[in-house]
Amino acid sequence: LKRAGVLPLASGPWLAQSPVDVIWRRMAVRSVQHALVARDAIVNGVFAFLHTGRSVYVLFCGLGLLILAGVMMVATFESREARAAPPGWEQFVAATGSNQWVSCSFLLSAGAIVLSINYLPRLEGEG
Repeated sequence: LKRAGVLPLASGPWLAQSPVDVIWRRMAVRSVQHALVARDAIVNGVFAFLHTGRSVYVLFCGLGLLILAGVMMVATFESREARAAPPGWEQFVAATGSNQWVSCSFLLSAGAIVLSINYLPRLEGEG
């Protein structure tokens, strides 16, 4: 097979000696190591975030408000006013002038306020 120029790809000492294969293996090992370090950093960050003495139920309340704001935003662009307007800028203006947009903006600001107040740094005198 060697004389014919055809080499089997499944095995052989030339496979391990190829510089390209060595580079690919090193890159694969390094990328897995970086992924593990990133995963550990993310998990540690999430646990540190949740265990800083802040209330988890307030976090869920704020996230719930933001989710409701998203649902309300979808309802805003599906309203009669938005559907009646031609697509594009006119539809956006019609949607943001509706009552659903007012509700959406209140929910969005309430969710942001709840999250920011709960996760702001504690005051110096608190303890």
